[in-house]
Amino acid sequence: MIYFIHGLFSGPEIWNPYIEGDHRKAISLYVDDPFKIQLTSTDILVGYSMGGRIAMELASRQNFSMKKIILLAAHPGLCDEERQERKKWEDEFLKKMEKSSILEFLEYWNSLPLFSKSKLLSLTQERFQQGKKLFDRYRLSQQENFLSLLKKHHQKVIYIHGREDAKYAQLAKLLRDQQVKIKTINGDHRVYLNHTELHPILEEAYS
Repeated sequence: MIYFIHGLFSGPEIWNPYIEGDHRKAISLYVDDPFKIQLTSTDILVGYSMGGRIAMELASRQNFSMKKIILLAAHPGLCDEERQERKKWEDEFLKKMEKSSILEFLEYWNSLPLFSKSKLLSLTQERFQQGKKLFDRYRLSQQENFLSLLKKHHQKVIYIHGREDAKYAQLAKLLRDQQVKIKTINGDHRVYLNHTELHPILEEAYS
């Protein structure tokens, strides 16, 4: 089984190009609680961005019992001195979502350097509201730092980032120092859009 966890303001449909046959399943955070999943030694866990943070927490709770964990542009966690500044930013981000219309927020969201090569073209009111709740629920400032665990289980970890995603390219260097296997593919933060390069990596991990 391959379990996919999507990121903020996206949904399970982003994984449609990668789901083939009965052995694949896409997890929707809007429907299911991902922490109810019981991983086995044959499972692959794939998490994108915020979904990658959730995937790391799930793997940690179950002692990295899966076959592989594939993290797409996911933050491994903050050091203690970074948390307060991050919390301030998160509070401001939530205020921006509360005050903005969908169109205003999309304009801001698409202007971030993370998305220099791709644009989120639409956002429904329902997903916008769900996104606010998910962002608050899975705040990076409240997340455990998983670096030591990723190092401990590095043989099970693959970290993928987009070539044009400068922020996560830097994080990839940090993870490489923890012996984590790094894959760089073309694209920005929305690396899941690069089906041509990502699909073979998933197939290889599953085989």
